[in-house]
Amino acid sequence: YQRRVRGWKEGQHWINADLCKADRDAYFFSPKRSEEEARGSKAEGRREVEEVEDGKEEGSGSRREEGGQPLNIFYTNANGLFNKIDELKCILSVYKNINVICITETHFNSDILDAEIHIEGFVMFRKDRDFKSENSTKNSGGGGSIIYVKSYFNASFVNSFNTAPDSLAVSMTTSGGVINICCIYRSTSLNLNQNNILLSCIKNICNVKSDLETILRGDFNLPNVFWETGSINSNIASKNQFLMNQQKFLDIFNDRGLTWYYTMRLLEDGL
Repeated sequence: YQRRVRGWKEGQHWINADLCKADRDAYFFSPKRSEEEARGSKAEGRREVEEVEDGKEEGSGSRREEGGQPLNIFYTNANGLFNKIDELKCILSVYKNINVICITETHFNSDILDAEIHIEGFVMFRKDRDFKSENSTKNSGGGGSIIYVKSYFNASFVNSFNTAPDSLAVSMTTSGGVINICCIYRSTSLNLNQNNILLSCIKNICNVKSDLETILRGDFNLPNVFWETGSINSNIASKNQFLMNQQKFLDIFNDRGLTWYYTMRLLEDGL
């Protein structure tokens, strides 16, 4: 069970301890592997999913809870959650084994009460957009993230992540130990300082000296990252600030020992 990151931008994805069950052609990449191994891991990724589902063994993508049940995490970019709460509750009524819900682009503000977005059986942690766009006197709206955790888990905010724009992290105690789950929305409208703050928060929570496991979920908006090899698809000498910001995030993922899973849709759509 390793620190890992997903780079998906849109759509609903629920995962078995961050190994996607819905997308069975998931690929795996670790900076420690060669490019050939990364390209050839399709069958291995499918095999790991099948082994977890069949209960044969845990595999590297599974953390099992009491009674041998895996930790199931649901993620989606909502692009406005308030009018979709009922739809989310319908999904939960079908997939009753979801333990954690991570949602980006909630578009919430202080006018929306916790009681209006409460989901029975879950504890809610929300981070509304609290910064202003340049040359604006009001919060820019949009953005924001939220995490719902099943109430039988002991979960709390990770305070060191509070400064991250549009993003949050919770620490939760499981039968396998304490795990950090981050829900990150990296807006393309973030300025250089805001990008650096988010980078710093990711760097700190993924401290290599820490024994805590960490999962990053969310929308990173890194369209020029070639996830198959873990590199930026551009001229290495480029001075383009947009590309340089993407390289900074990729450097953090590599330096902090993060491992990611991706699908062919991620590569085809350039997400």
